[in-house]
Amino acid sequence: MIVSLLRLLIAIVVAVFVGKLVSKVKLPSILGWLIAGMLLGPHAFALVNQDILDAAWYENSVHILECGVGLMIGTELVWNKIKNQKINYHYNFNTVSWYFLVCIPGVWCCLLYV
Repeated sequence: MIVSLLRLLIAIVVAVFVGKLVSKVKLPSILGWLIAGMLLGPHAFALVNQDILDAAWYENSVHILECGVGLMIGTELVWNKIKNQKINYHYNFNTVSWYFLVCIPGVWCCLLYV
């Protein structure tokens, strides 16, 4: 069990590192996370084996982390749109308010799902 958790922690650290490397090339860091997941998953180097993937605690944490990644992508899109706009406060207020109106219920639904 400890070895499995250590392997999962190593995979997460490698994924963050690959995400940072990919962002240096001006690509989204989530692309690096996906590449690391494909390489370290059970079908390539098998650093994260199938026993971890089948555990109930892992399934629950995946659902919570999926919500987090979706929120990260959403905030990146919203804030990039706001930064690239000329100063248009009405548009910025509408963008941010719609973001919160959509994301807060989405987070609650994800938490209730788990």
